[in-house]
Amino acid sequence: MSLPSDASPADADAGADPRAEVSGADGTPSAPADPTVLLPDELAATLPIVRPESATPAYRTDVFELSERLRQLQRPIRILSALQWPPEVQERFFASGAQQQPEVSRETYAPLSYDVRELQRAYDELTGSIRQRLGRFSPIAQLMVERCEEWIATLDMIAARGTTDFAHYAARLYGRTSDVFHAGGPTTADLGLDLSARLAAIESGGQLPPDELTMDAHEAAAWLQERIDRVFDEDRVTVEVSGEIVAQALAGAKRVRFRADARFSERQLRLLEVHEVYVHVATTLNGRRQPVLTFLDKGPPSTTLTQEGLAVLAEVTAFTSHPTRLRRINDRVEAIHKVEDGASFLDVFRWFVDERGHEPEAAYADAMRVFRGSLPEAGPYPKDLAYNKGFIQVYNFLSVAIAQGKIYRIGLLFTGKTALERVGLLSRAYAEGLLAPPRYLPPHFADLAGLGSWLAYSRFLNQMDLERIEADYAELL
Repeated sequence: MSLPSDASPADADAGADPRAEVSGADGTPSAPADPTVLLPDELAATLPIVRPESATPAYRTDVFELSERLRQLQRPIRILSALQWPPEVQERFFASGAQQQPEVSRETYAPLSYDVRELQRAYDELTGSIRQRLGRFSPIAQLMVERCEEWIATLDMIAARGTTDFAHYAARLYGRTSDVFHAGGPTTADLGLDLSARLAAIESGGQLPPDELTMDAHEAAAWLQERIDRVFDEDRVTVEVSGEIVAQALAGAKRVRFRADARFSERQLRLLEVHEVYVHVATTLNGRRQPVLTFLDKGPPSTTLTQEGLAVLAEVTAFTSHPTRLRRINDRVEAIHKVEDGASFLDVFRWFVDERGHEPEAAYADAMRVFRGSLPEAGPYPKDLAYNKGFIQVYNFLSVAIAQGKIYRIGLLFTGKTALERVGLLSRAYAEGLLAPPRYLPPHFADLAGLGSWLAYSRFLNQMDLERIEADYAELL
């Protein structure tokens, strides 16, 4: 099932009164003694709060006005739409018998609705205004300035579409397969190789039950709508059947669409429910509900790593994932690694067909994901590293958080389109009463007792010598 998990939401809401207080579920800033159980509307009571007078009405208004300027500037930027190859590229590729590189040049990409340089100048001007009104060392100023700077770098990448420079800008934003997870540690490529072997062993065992497509589009829509309505009680998220989409399913900011002739298994629907709706849709809606930091309804590339990491963590801990899906994600990581080493589109396409057993259309789609924005022989667009890389980063963060008794901080990652490296700044924003707690969380994250227990065990398990254990258990298997 094809889902645009990083699709940009539509226009954001204007935001609420910047003078509205952010407080706990009972309207007070006091915290209960036991923060173990966390419901979305109780999360506010688990984080340290500076007295409300630390954020004066004038200060809140300054932050709100600057945030609104940032929200308006990021509004027209739709990264994936700007990088997409039009359908005629695929048509010509297969018309040639899939024997020649796709015909892609700078002119292939659709015109933008904005002037890149003018938008970058506007971000520069906003950066000056932020520092002028909030100061250079204010945590809130740092949060907004860093986002402005990343959007400027993102626009450099978009401006380089269809050139040999594109991959360089993309790697600066999304990383490379050679990036380590910590000093002296394994790389994203190492993770891919390890996963590839393990997933292949699981699939080759022949013990996985078949994923039967038991529901038509209308039945699937009714099934998913009923489950979504249990969680999104204050915002309407609809599930519709459409005859106008090519993918089996598309998930947007407040709407999920199923292709009219598609069929689904319950596992596919549960995966979509957890990954797309309870993470991507939820963080969009939580960002739109922010009364002051309204720019959190949309994020630059650094937020993609964290959001996809959260989504994969959510699907794994909810037992909705599947080895075949994880292998396909991992195959894209391996493909990116090949392109970093000089492979072309045609090389990757043939690898997907010959080595991974993909049908030609699926192989084209996966290869195109690796090269969108770029040229067929000019380096990758490494956004798909976000799934594996983001999962490990979020998992490591939560492991450390549970060891330090700060598991509640996971809630900060759901307050909007946030990035892991800015959790400290988000915590300060919350403490000053400028960041509202998330209204929506994945149901199995709303009570963090279970997740915290799992992480407590997993931290110890990470210290085990698996090769020694494998040798000890050899006679049992």
